[in-house]
Amino acid sequence: MLPPAFWLLGLLWAFHPTLLSGLKEVQTDPGDPRLVNYILEHGWRWLGGAPGHERFWSPPFFYPAENVLAYSENLLGAAPLYWPWRAAGLPPDTSFQMWMLSAATLNYLAAWFLLRRCLRLGTGASCAGAFLFAFASSRTAQLGHPQLLPQWYSVLAAAALARLFDGGDAGKGDAGKGAGGTFKAGWIALFFLGVAGQLYASLYLGWFLLVGLAVAALWAAALPACRAPLLRILKAHGWAIALGAMASGLLLLPLAWPYYGASREVGPRTYHQVTYMLPSLASWIYPGEGSWLYGWLGKLPPFRSFRYPAEHSLGIGPITTLLVLIGFCRFRQRAPVRLLALSAATLFLSVTAFLPGSSLWQFLFPVIPGAGAIRALSRIALLFLLPASLGLALFLESCKGRWALLLASAAAVLEQGHTTSSYDKMAVRAEVAALSRAVDRSCRAFLYTPAADRAKARGAHRYHLDAQWAQLGSGIPTLNGYSGSSPPGYGLEDCRLLGSGDLEGVEKALALWAERRGLRLEEACWIKAIPRAE
Repeated sequence: MLPPAFWLLGLLWAFHPTLLSGLKEVQTDPGDPRLVNYILEHGWRWLGGAPGHERFWSPPFFYPAENVLAYSENLLGAAPLYWPWRAAGLPPDTSFQMWMLSAATLNYLAAWFLLRRCLRLGTGASCAGAFLFAFASSRTAQLGHPQLLPQWYSVLAAAALARLFDGGDAGKGDAGKGAGGTFKAGWIALFFLGVAGQLYASLYLGWFLLVGLAVAALWAAALPACRAPLLRILKAHGWAIALGAMASGLLLLPLAWPYYGASREVGPRTYHQVTYMLPSLASWIYPGEGSWLYGWLGKLPPFRSFRYPAEHSLGIGPITTLLVLIGFCRFRQRAPVRLLALSAATLFLSVTAFLPGSSLWQFLFPVIPGAGAIRALSRIALLFLLPASLGLALFLESCKGRWALLLASAAAVLEQGHTTSSYDKMAVRAEVAALSRAVDRSCRAFLYTPAADRAKARGAHRYHLDAQWAQLGSGIPTLNGYSGSSPPGYGLEDCRLLGSGDLEGVEKALALWAERRGLRLEEACWIKAIPRAE
């Protein structure tokens, strides 16, 4: 009964605002979660051929720009967890809540499979390690960016590597098979499918996985204890590995091409844009203001200065961190453990700013492929949960006596307790419905520019998201848009009418956008303000 008990406890730990409200509350705020929900809903409508959603990479916002989905995550690899809930008749926001719970569940199951079935650790140790991977405080702190939830593909890739290098010498008698009689070619295929699947599910997490694998490969080549089995595998299964690499490359081409086009349009990020989200030493300690045990740390000077506190909430608790380190130290004689520890240490030293705004990353940033697309480098902490879960499981495996195991597990679980904000989905539904009713169905497209008191105004992205959801309700494309970037020449990022000069500014930006994109202004409806539902 331990696996389901730890899973249920983890869901309650991370999603208690959602679960205890009877799914009335959505975590965390009506910002990025609603964008992710919109992308998932667009994918559902694309799957069914709904009008306006026939082209996957060109959902009807930022109208009439094309390929706008490539400005953000596409979530295609994680969308199948959303589709069954919509097929069952649940509304989009409820389906999104179930998608989050399903993604967390798959993270837990994948980590348990790796620790228990592939690495053959004890049931209790595997459950605690899987709990840490799926429900760590650092993951809960990122629920405001739910595109970072689907990480089970990374675990499956790690599990494939563990089984690939396990059991027998490659090239001898039973070289074609790994542990349990499974053909090693199957684990090679699973590894490449895991890497490709992670990139399809979350570009951030997929890129972190590739960087972690590259660092691990360098250390494997440098360590004699790892180099010998690596060379044996390459010699015995070189063709299978080459074919797997080529197949995954072909599988990723439909993903790479739209993002390549978007990157040429908007350009890469500069190192200066990255500096605000470089993790510092304090970041690795800080678990966030929502931490049950350590939220008070946010009032202290080292943590109070974070510009984006949620992006620096990387801590998993001092006791848990100590247990992870002890676990690695106790099993340091094992070559895979040394490999993982050295790889994690290398990544830690590479991305951490030991002085404000200054780290080794400033030298790596220009040369590592894809680094220019990664603004929030601190999110690499989610990759660190993989070795952390193993380290905790190794410590618990080495505990002598049931009470030591229970106390250590309880301490690690309690330190992950974290509360996030949430919002009433019915209130947001009402606001969107009011806007949707205001959209003239005879219009070719619409622009929403709400009037709002300057002192009480919400962020402009909230109003853009209202318009995107009103587009789903009305079926009319919207000129509004919120994503990771904006199309070149957009100029309508701040759509709010907060003062006397704002109307003229929006008029000019709208005219320039229409001219640039070949849109006739008389065909676009302009909703300047509507009564907001309370």
